[in-house]
Amino acid sequence: MLSPSHPVRYFLSYNGRKLFRSVQDNLHSAIFTHAQQDVPLPCLLKQAGSPIYRNFHPVRRELFTNKITNLHLALQHLNGTVIEPGMTFSFWNRVGKPTAAKGYLPGLVIERGEPREGIGGGLCQLANLIHWLALHSELTVTERHRHSFDIFPDDHRTVPFGSGATIVYNYKDLRLTNHTAATYQLRFDLDATQLAGGLYCSQMPAREYHVEERDHGFINENNQLYRRNSLYQHYHDTRSGERKSRLLFHNYCLCRYALDEVGL
Repeated sequence: MLSPSHPVRYFLSYNGRKLFRSVQDNLHSAIFTHAQQDVPLPCLLKQAGSPIYRNFHPVRRELFTNKITNLHLALQHLNGTVIEPGMTFSFWNRVGKPTAAKGYLPGLVIERGEPREGIGGGLCQLANLIHWLALHSELTVTERHRHSFDIFPDDHRTVPFGSGATIVYNYKDLRLTNHTAATYQLRFDLDATQLAGGLYCSQMPAREYHVEERDHGFINENNQLYRRNSLYQHYHDTRSGERKSRLLFHNYCLCRYALDEVGL
């Protein structure tokens, strides 16, 4: 019997999951939002941004430069996307498969816990941003996959560790469902140094959200470095005054770097 890490078994599993997801999505295509709107909705709920370039020594700078091209191509399908009541936003349903024929370039991808080069690499930065924006709203995150490893030490990190969303076409997706009566919109700006985005709404919600990181730290265990934290979502209902908090997730994963690289 082939081991789980055997290349043949991995190939069969990977392509089988992609085929199953394609059939599944075709059967439920009506749930996905396809609308884009140039004019922003009136209420800005949250803005965030992250740098294009990072000081990750094993990664060629060219891959970050290529990422700008890849992000530009993806944003043609994402910028201004509106999520109407009852509809679901799917990252891959909007962007499609990133291929060289479409103009996508080699960029940084994470494959089985290791940094590699792959066509369309760098789109995870966009998925991370969208997920972070959604956590500050009443949108429901119906599919999100976390990174299995912490690949690089922080460099100009703008959001808490463990708040990202890894994506792999097409079976690891980021999906947001709108169970509210309002319409939401995603808008982005991209320049040579930064990707920025905002989440807009057709009306100002009664609830204001923010996300808090707790219990962050590094642990040496069996000569390996692990990182941990917990993320909580808090909301304040501006009409009733009600305040509530809920645990979003605990993070605990293996680091691919040493403690002396952390720079604490």
